[in-house]
Amino acid sequence: MRKSELIFLIIIIGVVVGLFATGVLDWDIVYGRIRAIFYRAPEVISGPKIRSLENASICRANLKAIESAKRRVAQRKGLTAGARITWDDVCKEMGWKEPPKCPDGGTYSLNPLGILPTCSIGDNGTLDERDDHRIRNY
Repeated sequence: MRKSELIFLIIIIGVVVGLFATGVLDWDIVYGRIRAIFYRAPEVISGPKIRSLENASICRANLKAIESAKRRVAQRKGLTAGARITWDDVCKEMGWKEPPKCPDGGTYSLNPLGILPTCSIGDNGTLDERDDHRIRNY
């Protein structure tokens, strides 16, 4: 390796370390993308399967309905951020006999008021956000 190549490599490493240190790059995001490229290369190239997209869409709709019910219960009961709501309250508000189920087998967590409900499947490690089982905002 020539001296100029070594200096260039040291500069590149320094810039990358600097970006991580200042918070411009987030390790979890970078690691997730690298992992998706190496371990899920066929899916990255072809994209997620249609069935998984449909199930993810249903899951996100369920999460939005759960969040909507949580907000209505909180408003009716005069609750503030951080308060806990039970599945009984949510089911009663929505007219459900039991909590909804994720079509891919994930389980839903209500979380306290102010935190969106989640599905245990979550991001599932792909680059395509359409197959994620989570809502980012409401």
